[in-house]
Amino acid sequence: MNKKIFIIGAGRFGSAFYKIFKDKGLNVFISDKIKKNKFSLSDFNALVNSSDIILLCVPAEAVRSVAYKIKPFLKLSTIVVSTSKGLEEGSGKRMDEVLAEEFSKKQPIVYLGGPMLSEEIKNKLGGRGIATSTSVNAFKQLRQIFVGTGIEIEYSNKVSAVVMVGVLKNVYALGFGICRALNLGDNFYGWYVQQAIKEMAIILNLTTGKKEIVYGLAGMGDFVSTAYSKYSRNSSCGLEIIKTGKCSLKGEGYISLPEVFKVTRKDVKKLPILNKIYSVVIKQNEKVNSFKTLLVIK
Repeated sequence: MNKKIFIIGAGRFGSAFYKIFKDKGLNVFISDKIKKNKFSLSDFNALVNSSDIILLCVPAEAVRSVAYKIKPFLKLSTIVVSTSKGLEEGSGKRMDEVLAEEFSKKQPIVYLGGPMLSEEIKNKLGGRGIATSTSVNAFKQLRQIFVGTGIEIEYSNKVSAVVMVGVLKNVYALGFGICRALNLGDNFYGWYVQQAIKEMAIILNLTTGKKEIVYGLAGMGDFVSTAYSKYSRNSSCGLEIIKTGKCSLKGEGYISLPEVFKVTRKDVKKLPILNKIYSVVIKQNEKVNSFKTLLVIK
């Protein structure tokens, strides 16, 4: 395989992918606007134009601007891969909606989900992800570059649902971090996990009509790994909020929370955990220990 791979975004996720692809001997490049591996504008545009696969490893708030910058140089044969699991701030749009607005309908786009923690990828512990796309051919080409890296990729054609559940698992992982900071106990954590899955199914049905996606790798699988992992920025944000009253490293769950709340406002009575997370994190007018009252049967 002699495909050229260009990773835009040298954060934890982009760097992890760069390492495993480099170790495999693939023709891979990485760029970031802050770090030392920054190309000149002309070199950057040339890489966009000559790459077979481009991975957008940037947070949700940067996806539209990056897409806008690269699209004049993007070939229609190039596969664009989005790893973001957030909603666009302000518009509340999913990443599949954002990229559909920025790119040609003929552009093959794949969205990555599932439990793939960057630190474990770097440490060659492997992972199992899910790639969703309307193009089966794009999925097959993407899966091929992961062969031999320890990461297995499954396919789904339920694009909107897979993308949306990736957002939701981050929001509920933030809430799980709050529970852990309050030392609410394993019995409560068990209840929280099943209730979070139930609420995510309600929201998925409301937004995409595909609630069954929550029970698979993109939903339950990714949620459990994100909620329990010491590497999770979203879960750690919940811990930090309880300990310090603020979150210094705002993950995509934190940023997407207000947008998710807007979408579900009419159904908030069916979503007690989401309502509690929003009250503690955004409104900051809720007594954090009231999380325990979620167990009370009314």
